[in-house]
Amino acid sequence: MRQVRTEGRAGDGLGRSTGDAAESFSFGSELAAVSSYYAAKIAAVRRGLVPRDIAAAVRAIRDEQTVAVRAVMQRWSAAKRTATEKRQAKLARLTHWTPKGEPGRPPDPPNAKPRPS
Repeated sequence: MRQVRTEGRAGDGLGRSTGDAAESFSFGSELAAVSSYYAAKIAAVRRGLVPRDIAAAVRAIRDEQTVAVRAVMQRWSAAKRTATEKRQAKLARLTHWTPKGEPGRPPDPPNAKPRPS
């Protein structure tokens, strides 16, 4: 069975995005695309291989699918983390608020009025 590369191709929706990933596309849609892609690969294997080779080929495809889903989930997690950090930075600029655990003065509540500089 030949290897199929899914990352880096333009227009397939499975490659890495540029810019703010949380705003550029839906990760749910990407997970659905990954699932559909591998379902099609498995269907092709079942139609094209002899019965004794199907189980091993399907197992290999499922392993590839697991890696692809993990990659999507890692990008999703990174995008959420980045969005949270951006929101906190914006809030800090607007209200002089700092999240817990950062050095400096104690954090103000998010709805507090800005202190004079």
